[in-house]
Amino acid sequence: LPQSFVMPCHMQLTCRQTLVDAEARISPPLHPLPTNWPSEVTAVGLHTTSTMEAVTALKDALVESWGRGGAAAAPFRVSYAGHPCPKHEGSTHHCAMRCDLFGSCEKEAAAVDPLADFLAETIDVGKFRERQFYTMTEAREAIRRTPANLQPIANADLVICTFPTILCVLLHELFPALPILFVAIASPLFAAPGCSVQTDTTVMDCETEEAQEFLIALGDMLSDPGNFVRGVAAYTITR
Repeated sequence: LPQSFVMPCHMQLTCRQTLVDAEARISPPLHPLPTNWPSEVTAVGLHTTSTMEAVTALKDALVESWGRGGAAAAPFRVSYAGHPCPKHEGSTHHCAMRCDLFGSCEKEAAAVDPLADFLAETIDVGKFRERQFYTMTEAREAIRRTPANLQPIANADLVICTFPTILCVLLHELFPALPILFVAIASPLFAAPGCSVQTDTTVMDCETEEAQEFLIALGDMLSDPGNFVRGVAAYTITR
């Protein structure tokens, strides 16, 4: 190159025009999205840590959206339901986690948890085992006679529902206008209506008309575009 060679301005980082051009290409910040962000969220699910993971993921998503012109609102408040305290000595750590993570330290969960009694009817909470065969009709009747008031759940801006799936389906049927984020963390057939333990095995037999009725209700909840329900799979689910 000749000694008189001068690098073009656009190739020099110190070139003022380069800086001007770069600043002109920067997009201005987006305005907050025109939507109502939740202020009251109820998280429902038997498995303590998996429910917490779903709540944390939602919080992270709202923080992320802020950087893209999103959540122009204060962080939402969270209440929890569907976390009874097992009496089985091998499962008392669930009580400790519920106290440490949720701040719910009462000895009798049913006194403050509107879904504890329902879950106790469908699942052996102490051993995390499914109870025997029951029908979809019996499940619908059971959740309607829960002694605690379900109104706090109905008043939430959003419900995060994880496990068991039957609980999420029933809440949707009870409150069809309630927005629900269904996070699948286990087989939908765990503790489902129409399933029973096979002889000399721990495998559940769900090939019944009652189980089919439940699966149809689940499919309707997730596939109807008119429903206020969105479903995501947290893991690859097999059964």
